[in-house]
Amino acid sequence: MDLRRIKGYLTALAASLKDRLLAPVGSCPAFFFAATALGAVAPLTLALLCGQLRLRFTAFALCQSAVLAYAACVLMRRCRVARMAFLCVLAAWAAIEAGHTAMLGRCIDASSVSLAMDTNPAEAGGFFRQYFSAGLIAKILLFFSAMAAAPWCGRMLWMRLRHRPFPSALFAAALAVALPAGAIGIAECASVWFIKDYDRFLIWRAHDNGNTALARVYRMLHSDSFTKGLYLAKNMQMDSATLRMWEHVQRGITSEPAGKAGTDSLTIAVIIGESFIKSHCAPYGYGLPVNPRLQQEIDSGRMVAFTDMISPADFTIQSLRNTLNLNDLADGTAWHDSPFWPLLLRRSGFSVYLYSNQYAPGGGSNELNGMLYSPVLTDCCYTATAERRFDYDHLFTEHVMRNLCPSEHGARKLIIWHLLGQHFPADERLPADSQCRRFTAADITAEQPWLTPGRRAEVADYDNATLYNDSIVGSIIDLYRNTPSVAIYFSDHGEEIWDVAPYGSRNAQHPDDAEWLHRHFDIPFFVWMSPAYTAANPDAAARIKAAAGRPGMLDNLGQAVLGLAHTDGGGRYNPRRDILSGSYSPAPRVTSAGYAYDSIVSE
Repeated sequence: MDLRRIKGYLTALAASLKDRLLAPVGSCPAFFFAATALGAVAPLTLALLCGQLRLRFTAFALCQSAVLAYAACVLMRRCRVARMAFLCVLAAWAAIEAGHTAMLGRCIDASSVSLAMDTNPAEAGGFFRQYFSAGLIAKILLFFSAMAAAPWCGRMLWMRLRHRPFPSALFAAALAVALPAGAIGIAECASVWFIKDYDRFLIWRAHDNGNTALARVYRMLHSDSFTKGLYLAKNMQMDSATLRMWEHVQRGITSEPAGKAGTDSLTIAVIIGESFIKSHCAPYGYGLPVNPRLQQEIDSGRMVAFTDMISPADFTIQSLRNTLNLNDLADGTAWHDSPFWPLLLRRSGFSVYLYSNQYAPGGGSNELNGMLYSPVLTDCCYTATAERRFDYDHLFTEHVMRNLCPSEHGARKLIIWHLLGQHFPADERLPADSQCRRFTAADITAEQPWLTPGRRAEVADYDNATLYNDSIVGSIIDLYRNTPSVAIYFSDHGEEIWDVAPYGSRNAQHPDDAEWLHRHFDIPFFVWMSPAYTAANPDAAARIKAAAGRPGMLDNLGQAVLGLAHTDGGGRYNPRRDILSGSYSPAPRVTSAGYAYDSIVSE
């Protein structure tokens, strides 16, 4: 056989295969390059906006995005409208991803989606006003300028190489490698959708092929838009399934015999603040008089300030899911496998009231709203709930006090108040004409290189919101002053403030930094006792005062409440986890994200 003829045949075959491979790209090159770039937006935004170039994740995303772009070229070759619609969808997602990454320095993840779904319009507006700046907008515009150049550059590249044998062959070879690799990656990642069990889902996403930096959970967050969308949808589905697991636990409690409880008249008020940090709390040494009501109660001996209490998480959803259920993170117990302790009190003869100015019935079925207003609870836990939210806490508390507060005496009541507190932007947490607007930038005397006049004004806004919040908490305490009552007031988590850190809010995770942990997790925690309660329970009052210096975490708050209520919670009360008990035994504190708090801050 003539070798020259064989060579010619093979050359013709290779040229034919190359032409066939490149034909879909050649039919709409600008579309192909635009779709590939937009589809890989997650790692590209990190690289271009944050300087976090992750080559492996970028390569994975580009290969997978190229597969989707190539398939779209094949399927939409003759339909320009379909191609434009496809690009519009990718561009919309890219805009969201770019804005999120520019603001927070990380890609969109499931918690971002959950937070967005649980955020009302007023909070969303405040969020954007807090984060958006001229510099941020400029970064996003520069990013989209670079992305807009991708189709133009791609088309110019195509025009140059399509009639040149070697460059076109080189491009075809790269495509021949990228498309199978991307297809395999998509198939591997898309397998998450077939997982039915939450434990298997956790195992699947933790798989790392021996390299923890390449664990699927990280790869999925930096993947192409389609694959990442599948993962986020599955994650949300799994979270919904977790909520159903939690509901199953609560239904089991409703079928149990009632817990053993005392019969004395008692009101337990749990007041949940928002974004309040110890370093800006006067009873813990802050220099400005931002807590006159709290200080008055402390000076009178009616209130005890706990000095070493932390939150289980630095975001409201995670914090309150672990605070309002009877799990113990030190023992590895998950919130969704644990009883909702207000339900235990209801089963022990307490009336239970929930007054939240952040969440309301009908606000959504996911995350915290889905837990607080689950049909399981609304049917058998709450005596009453607040149906409305207000822009300011004083309007909310006045509404509750006027229309919803129970008036019966001699009863046993648990009343949960959930306030807006100092949720950013702090300037919007109190009315413009409020008498609590006392502090100005001139009052902020801290010396930090990043503390500009504008940032000093933000710190003053936070102090004004704290003073306003102090008046709200004082008005709630006044409700219970003449009855046997105990009030527990704490913040759900900490906050970043310019006078103590180069940040204005919680926008990044630095768990190896002890000072960062203190700012995000250390919280004010107070227990107030009415004169009638102290007179009737002198031993309990002494134990509360003796507990002020103990280390604790909010995941064991339920044990303390069960102890105050003198109920065994259906056999679930554990005095070793009740910080107010003489039998309390502190365990090493581990946050919901797995941060070993005590080990890190003691280094």
